[in-house]
Amino acid sequence: MTQQPITVRAIIEMLGNPKEHLLETIKAYVEKLKQEKDLTVISEHYEEPVEKDDLFSTFVEIEIKFKKLEKLMWFCYDYMPASVEVVEPEETVYTANEITSFSNEILTKLHTLDMLYKKLKVENEILKKNTIVLVKNFIKIELSNGSKTGEELEQNLGVPRQQLEFFLEQLMQEGKVRRSDDKYSIL
Repeated sequence: MTQQPITVRAIIEMLGNPKEHLLETIKAYVEKLKQEKDLTVISEHYEEPVEKDDLFSTFVEIEIKFKKLEKLMWFCYDYMPASVEVVEPEETVYTANEITSFSNEILTKLHTLDMLYKKLKVENEILKKNTIVLVKNFIKIELSNGSKTGEELEQNLGVPRQQLEFFLEQLMQEGKVRRSDDKYSIL
């Protein structure tokens, strides 16, 4: 069965700074999309950027005609629109092979994202552990030069005192640091 073309209205959002660069970037993004095969950009409407929390936010509403459902799915994965509305056809029929192909494309992307998430999670855990070891070592080195108050440690290490207290508590529980009055010293 030959697939019918699918026309959608999509919104692509962007955030950035400065305002002029954001406009150039979103327009270049749409120009790149126009170069893709098996789709035709029918119309595009850009919204003026609005400032939000020191950044600018804008979006483009585009209407695109896709030759195949797979190309629409590819667009959703690679261009990450904020929303997609199918304009036409109102109804369509797909074969079992087309649905299988479509489903497998979704699963492939989901598995790729899942693997990436798991990799980043492991890397994040390693970074956290290494950061804890480093900060504890910096505290021990600083205290090896003599007892210090929390304020002195904050000033010398450049780490806010509230954050240092977490590490100091751990070092005291490990029996490597003690607190006497308001000064910390190495054991």
